[in-house]
Amino acid sequence: MTQGRRFSLTVLVAAVLSATALAACSPAVDVASTLPDIRFITVDGSPLGPAEYRGKPVLINFWSTTCSVCLKEMPLLQALHQEKAEVGLTVIAAAMPYDRPSDVVELKELKKWGFRVTIDPQGSLLKQMGKITAVPTTVLFDSNGRRVWLHQGELKEDELRRVLDRVLPS
Repeated sequence: MTQGRRFSLTVLVAAVLSATALAACSPAVDVASTLPDIRFITVDGSPLGPAEYRGKPVLINFWSTTCSVCLKEMPLLQALHQEKAEVGLTVIAAAMPYDRPSDVVELKELKKWGFRVTIDPQGSLLKQMGKITAVPTTVLFDSNGRRVWLHQGELKEDELRRVLDRVLPS
C-alpha cells in the first residue's frame, strides 16, 4: 500500500470513528408526533387536561431546576405566555421527574411565572411524550395537535418566534 493510500485510509477510519462517537454522545429524541391526551398536574394543584388545551397551539418546555440554560430561557417563556395567550397559545413548563417538587413550586412563586408549570414525579408525562433525554427540550404542537417543531438545547428567540408566527393565528 502506498503512503498516500495509507494516509487516506487513516483519515477515513478517523472520520468514521469520530462520527460514531458523536452519534453515541448525542441524546436520543423520539417525541410524539401528535399531542397525546395528557393530564397535567400544575404546581398550584389544578388539573390541566385535553379540554383546556385541545384546539390550541401548545408549547411544552421540558426543564429542570438544576439546569442553568433552562432557567435562562424562562423569561422568554414568560414573555411568550404574556404576548400569545390571547391568540390561544398554551405554554407549559414540565419539570423533570428528578426535580424536587418543592424546588419547582418555589421557583414558580419566586419568579412569578404566569405560564403553567407541571410536576411529573413518576415520569408519566415523559412516557406519554416519548423519549426525551436532555433538558431543555421544547416541543410545539399546532392547534390540530400535530408536532410542528422540536428543539433540544437553549432556545433561540428569533427562531421560535418565526415558528410561532407560522402556527398562531394573526
